[in-house]
Amino acid sequence: MADAGVTMTGLKDMRAAVQQLPKAVTERLRAVAWRKARDVRAGAMDRLRAKTHGTGKTASSIVVIEETEHKRFVVAVRGDPSHPANLPLWLEKGTVTMTARPYMLPALEAVSDSYVKESEAAAVDAAREALT
Repeated sequence: MADAGVTMTGLKDMRAAVQQLPKAVTERLRAVAWRKARDVRAGAMDRLRAKTHGTGKTASSIVVIEETEHKRFVVAVRGDPSHPANLPLWLEKGTVTMTARPYMLPALEAVSDSYVKESEAAAVDAAREALT
């Protein structure tokens, strides 16, 4: 019986692409997360300004912070130093004497579905590009 063999070309390139896949996917997902965090910030700022009649300093203090060690973006409210530190929380949740004026949770909910869809598409696109 004769020896048979199979020669596969491009295997080395395919291995290199597979090894780069986690990095490519991470970069794409980071870009989506960064964009959506900014969308949450903008939505929260708009909602807070529409629901309050103050100086706008609390809304302007909403920031996006990248926590690279945890691979995440945090949308935070630093607050206005001339007001109580808990004011952003009181505005979001209300108090016994103040009606809630939610701004952060509605902003997050507004981008939640598109975040999931864009994350899935980004991961698939990165895999497709890396492996084709």
